[in-house]
Amino acid sequence: MGLTDPVIGQPIAKAVVTLSLLSEDGKLAFWGDCRPAASAASARGNWRRCAKKSASPPPVVPRGRYARNGAEAGRGGEQVRNGRKPPQRREYQGLGGNGMEKWALLVIDMLRDFVAEEGSLYCGPGASALVGPVAAEIEAARAAGAPVVYVCDRHLPDDPEFNMFPPHCVAGSPGAEVVPALAPRPGDRVIPKRRFSGFFGTDLDLTLRELGVDRLRLVGVCTNICVLYTAADARMRGYEVEVPRDKVASFDPGAHEWALQQMEKVLGVRVR
Repeated sequence: MGLTDPVIGQPIAKAVVTLSLLSEDGKLAFWGDCRPAASAASARGNWRRCAKKSASPPPVVPRGRYARNGAEAGRGGEQVRNGRKPPQRREYQGLGGNGMEKWALLVIDMLRDFVAEEGSLYCGPGASALVGPVAAEIEAARAAGAPVVYVCDRHLPDDPEFNMFPPHCVAGSPGAEVVPALAPRPGDRVIPKRRFSGFFGTDLDLTLRELGVDRLRLVGVCTNICVLYTAADARMRGYEVEVPRDKVASFDPGAHEWALQQMEKVLGVRVR
C-alpha cells in the first residue's frame, strides 16, 4: 500500500524528502532530510522532529552551463557541473556540442584601405601595428580548428556612407582586399558588409549558427566603429564575445578606450 501526503492527500514515493522551511521574515529556518512515515499522524510527528534538526544547506551549484570561476562556482572557485569539473579547454577549442562552447575568430576590416599607409581611410600606426598580432591570432585559431571568419567592408561606388567618410573599400578595388599578410585561406569564411556591424544585412549570423558557434573573439579595426557595432549586435543575438584590447585599434586613442569601456561595462563583452 502506498504512502499518502498528509497535506494534499496524494500518494508519495518511499523516499527521503529534503525539507526546507522559511521563517515569517522569509529567511531559511532549517534544512534537512526527512523520511515519510507510514501514516498521516506519524508523518506529522516526523516533520516536527525533522524541523528540530537545524542544519545548513549545501552549497548551490549553478544550473545550466558550467559555473563561472569565482564565488558562483562554490568552494575554490572551480568550475563545477553535476559535482564534477569539466575538462580543461584551450583558448580555441574548435569543438561543437558536448556541453562545450565553440569559438570562432572574427577578423574585422583588416583591409588595405584601413591598414596600409597608402589606404584611402588609413586608421593610423595602431592599425598597421596590428598585422603581426592578428596574424598570430589567426594561426592559433586555425591550429585549434576554430573557424576564422573575415568580416570586410565592401561598398558600392556610390554608397551613402561616403557622405560621411571618404570613399573606401569599394568592391573590386585593391583597397577592399585583406592585407596580404592576413590573406584568407581555403576553408576560411569571408563576409562582405556595407555597414558598421558585421551582422547588418549579411549572413554572418546564419554562417555562425551553421558552424555551431556560440562564442566569438573579435580582432581588427576600428575599435569604436566596426568592432564596437559588431560586438553589440553579437551580444543582442546571444553570443558570448571576447575582445583582446591589444588586437584592436582606432585612429582615435580616446575613442578606442571609450569603446572598450562600453563593450565591457554596457554590453558584457569580456575585454582582456
